[in-house]
Amino acid sequence: MNCKQANELSIIDFLVKQNVHPKEKSGGKNFYFSPFREEKHPSFIVNSSNQWHDFGSGEHGTLIDLVMKLNNCSVNDALKYIENSSCSFSFHKQNCVEKSNIKIRQVKPYVTHKALLDYLKSRAIEPNKVKNEIKEIWYTNGNKIFFGIAFKNNLNGYEIRNKFDKRSIIKKDITSIYNGADRIVMFEGFFDYLSYLMLGWNKVQTDYLILNSTAMFERSIPILKKYKEKYSYLDNDKAGNDCFEKIKNEVPGLINRSDSFSHYNDLNDYLIYRKRLER
Repeated sequence: MNCKQANELSIIDFLVKQNVHPKEKSGGKNFYFSPFREEKHPSFIVNSSNQWHDFGSGEHGTLIDLVMKLNNCSVNDALKYIENSSCSFSFHKQNCVEKSNIKIRQVKPYVTHKALLDYLKSRAIEPNKVKNEIKEIWYTNGNKIFFGIAFKNNLNGYEIRNKFDKRSIIKKDITSIYNGADRIVMFEGFFDYLSYLMLGWNKVQTDYLILNSTAMFERSIPILKKYKEKYSYLDNDKAGNDCFEKIKNEVPGLINRSDSFSHYNDLNDYLIYRKRLER
């Protein structure tokens, strides 16, 4: 599937496949609660031209644009996400990250499959150093069997990654890791968290918060407010910068540490660069 083919797919039909339905319909427009904030009145609209508009932020676009923004992913990842229509959107107030046809067969305590170990190494992550942070998951979707690196969230759902796929299953949520600290560090994705550990920046006792998607930012706010020291290592792109500003408006004292890898999109990119220099 290419971009043209993907954007010809109906956004409304795609959302229906996720069991995400409009709250209102009027004048050829479908009104949803925005996926990017909590709200009492739906302001996210899909029109008859197959375009979405978020009237709260002024943003709009195609199906690919929506998937990229929701998951903070690349065009290629968005295409894969769209192709597998069982993947779930996270729409506030609609209780909608659906189980679809996915059934977990096994969750192994450690990652052991060679393909997954090789993938970790390709991202400059040494499996033995992070073995307690991630798991290996096997699951079915219809008649097909899949496996990947699994990172659990606060609602017992999983973020899953392998060389060819990036998805969330069961339920979408943030991940909180508590170590009894009075400081907390926030990341956008779990590979950023793993990269932080690989860089050895975890020398001080710290709690961690992984958003798993910038669309989850509002769930981080009450947690961050509890800490005296709070640091952000979100991505150095528009989505990451916008997310930081939204959170900082609600959380005084949040310190932006993304400048520590300012020439790179995210912390994992920086780690990969550092590892190459060491060779």
